[in-house]
Amino acid sequence: MLGDRGVCVLDFGVAKVLASSAESTATHASTGSGHIVGTPRYMSPEQCLGQRVGARSDLYSLGVLLYEMLAGRPPFIDPLQSALLVKQATAAAPPLPTLRPDIQRPLALAVHSLLSKRPEDRPRTAMSAKTLLERSLVQPERTLPDIEPLSSMVAASSASRSVLFRVGAPLILVALFGGLLAWGYTGDSSSNAAAAKLSVSPTTHQAQIAPVSYKSDEPANPPVSPPVEKSAPANELTLEQARKIATKFIHGTLGSVQIVDTDEGQVIIAIDSQRRAGKTTFLVIQKRADKYRVTKQGPLDTKDFKSAIWTSEVVDADEDSYQEVLFSGRDAPESRNYRRFTLYVPNDIRTYSMMTTGETTAKGTPRIIWSVNAAGTEAAAYRTALRQKAKTLVAKK
Repeated sequence: MLGDRGVCVLDFGVAKVLASSAESTATHASTGSGHIVGTPRYMSPEQCLGQRVGARSDLYSLGVLLYEMLAGRPPFIDPLQSALLVKQATAAAPPLPTLRPDIQRPLALAVHSLLSKRPEDRPRTAMSAKTLLERSLVQPERTLPDIEPLSSMVAASSASRSVLFRVGAPLILVALFGGLLAWGYTGDSSSNAAAAKLSVSPTTHQAQIAPVSYKSDEPANPPVSPPVEKSAPANELTLEQARKIATKFIHGTLGSVQIVDTDEGQVIIAIDSQRRAGKTTFLVIQKRADKYRVTKQGPLDTKDFKSAIWTSEVVDADEDSYQEVLFSGRDAPESRNYRRFTLYVPNDIRTYSMMTTGETTAKGTPRIIWSVNAAGTEAAAYRTALRQKAKTLVAKK
């Protein structure tokens, strides 16, 4: 729709329910005969389940639309509407790179962020989604290797796409951003202020923003101004602040703490050391609704590797400018060969592990036990990082 404020996107296939009670929500979401109002192909999981919907439901529908524009097909297809509703509510969308191998990893991650099943895992506002998508379209200055496909248990079938659609999709995306911006300003001023307060751009990506080509009347070689030292952003965490925040959520002893930049801003990844109980874990702490919360948690100690001493470090294993955290554990201070290593990939929410036992195979090579998901081609860069770390530590005898 074209109005006085510009282009406004009015419908993403989801009815926006603004009622405050569950009863009125049910009235808006379905008819007396139990039929859900909306287009199943674009409906959010919460609407498919008859739950209350809101602004983040529209963002899910936007994710479906972007997915279809990029892949040439929606994430879920089924001739039966009931089966389509079930898939929309419970199944993970096939990774975009399996349908478009040429798609940039940041853009794929941004779209899949919109397609999160839980509303709280999606961007908080339309403006946050716009920022996330715009950042994902920034081209790095160096040539990246072929993009690794996002991990998934579902084999996605390839769909044919016309050349015209491939060329037109980026142009449509740009136009859609304009509509999304106009839509984002329809909320109240307080929500916009909160979105502006919580929007954090990773510094690693700011350094890679390429200038946009344009014509200018300025001279080709303008005078160079002396460099100005820039201070760190006010909302960027320091390690001391991160440790204080992490202490509130620790059940044992606080171990290594790392600050990692992700698509959703900075996250704190801390080791909760519980050696006596043999239950050491790592915590992922994020700011949600103006409060820090533990959003994810993963085990470091396992049934076969307990009461270890764990440390962590930040790496870029796949050289995609997104940070990963590599955890190193040993069973005792004097042990050099019996170790376990775990690599956590924040943007993919995946862990890859390997363990060295100190034993050798029949060929004389060290015996290594890998996690099941580390065997695929998409984990090649992560396997290399884990092996390299193991070689470095075992060599220090």
